[in-house]
Amino acid sequence: MRTLKAILRAPVRVIVFFIQIVLTLGVVIFGAAGGIVTKAGEIVGGLLILGSLLCVATGQISGDIFLKMFLGGVAFGAVPAVITKLGEEGILFVKGALSRI
Repeated sequence: MRTLKAILRAPVRVIVFFIQIVLTLGVVIFGAAGGIVTKAGEIVGGLLILGSLLCVATGQISGDIFLKMFLGGVAFGAVPAVITKLGEEGILFVKGALSRI
């Protein structure tokens, strides 16, 4: 029984090894693309926040529009970072689960 288990486990470990390699490449690619998207979101979000503060300081917009612009800027900055982090952590969780096989 032990030899049968060892014989069946060897191909599974080889397959899991190649899946681990693919997932590692996925983390690298996801992190790089997510970094670019996150940086672009931070720039756009920062411009929205800065623009809303400048417009409310000069009295060009009301408080309602200021709040929409400000929260939109925060969302543009935060949402891509959260999605990138959750995606990377999800892939790493799957890798950890596969390594226990």
